[in-house]
Amino acid sequence: MNQGHFTTDAEYWATEVKSYIFARMDALWHESGRNPAAVTRFLEALARGTGHDLGYLATLYHIARSDGAWEYLTTEVPRGVRTLAHAGHPIRQSNRGALRGRIAWPQTVLARSVRKDPSYFATVGTTRTYDVPENRFLKHYLTQIAELEVQTPGPGREETVGGKLAASVAASRDALKSSYLRELPQTHEVSSLMLARAGRHKRHLYGKLPELWKEYEGTVLGEDLDAIRSVISDGFLAPRTPDELFELFVLVQTLKSFETLLAVVGPLQVTYGLVRAGGQAIALMEAGDFSVEVWFDRSPDEAFSAFFKGAQYRYKEVLDCYEGLSGTARRPDVLVSIVRKNVAKPIFVLIEAKYTSATSEYGRESLYKVFAYTKDFEDLWDSKQTPKAILAFPSGVEPTDPEAWLRNDVVVISGDIEKKLRRVVSFLIQTL
Repeated sequence: MNQGHFTTDAEYWATEVKSYIFARMDALWHESGRNPAAVTRFLEALARGTGHDLGYLATLYHIARSDGAWEYLTTEVPRGVRTLAHAGHPIRQSNRGALRGRIAWPQTVLARSVRKDPSYFATVGTTRTYDVPENRFLKHYLTQIAELEVQTPGPGREETVGGKLAASVAASRDALKSSYLRELPQTHEVSSLMLARAGRHKRHLYGKLPELWKEYEGTVLGEDLDAIRSVISDGFLAPRTPDELFELFVLVQTLKSFETLLAVVGPLQVTYGLVRAGGQAIALMEAGDFSVEVWFDRSPDEAFSAFFKGAQYRYKEVLDCYEGLSGTARRPDVLVSIVRKNVAKPIFVLIEAKYTSATSEYGRESLYKVFAYTKDFEDLWDSKQTPKAILAFPSGVEPTDPEAWLRNDVVVISGDIEKKLRRVVSFLIQTL
């Protein structure tokens, strides 16, 4: 493929773009290993953030990987909780009339001599108890999964990572409603006895638990880089459709273009984040006097709350004047802030990616939509800043003048996306 040009080629997505790990809830698990060095670099950069993304990433892989927790939680557990392991617990009973259990003659003779009652029998019976180590272990693991916060996936997304995670959480919550598990005391840690009893058990319901728990404890709870690295080496998460691929392609080219330009300024430090609902910035880059934040699928008031408030949307300002009209804040595909020390206000740029022909009706509507963004979010920008927004198509558009196109509020790029983005960013940085 041509460098910087969009492609749906599987080899490209199995190498180049996997340098950045995306945990989209609508992604699919792909069985394809990654370069260990690339995994290490990414995880170390990810760990420089809040740390929450590591646990989130590990959870998705724990659930969705081949032979992971999803099938166990949604198939094995619902079937198995109806016939949990149990043990007989001896009980002593006093009986008159019909006897139940084995007669304990020494206790019977002694009781008769004391009570002066020849009809009295002391018997020994058993009662079934489900309070055994392997069931406490099972309840503890299911509780960890049931407490995860998930979003309900849309129709037709049951096989996506988000669908599998949601189904796993729902199955765990349902299993914990079982009267057998509900009556067990809550366990705060997994003991060696629990691991041993489950590991020796003939039933898959228990035999699988030690393996799943070891992975979950090391990756999700422990956020162990080595453990997460070993999990990710099995495969990666990939988008489902060309539209989603192109959005992530543009995001990747944005990251690469800033990394390239900032590396010239000075030593580059990058902290990554995951593409996920409620997540933080996808990347924070620092070099010399510059720092850059890159956000994906977030509204300006979510990404730049210090500079833009929810009340500043022009679109919502109009809606609020009427009854019978409603709407929510718009979310461009990519938002970028560029900060330079001793400069009062950052430069903000929004980027919209459209996997369509630039000459199509949808392509023309997309350009109009981006112009609408510049009005809706106008408080973000200094009025003299150009460009403010970028619209990316896969191909078909080239500027007629090498400089004039950069002086518009909206610029359109296609073809070598990374090269065009570097040109736009270089132009903007010169104004700081």
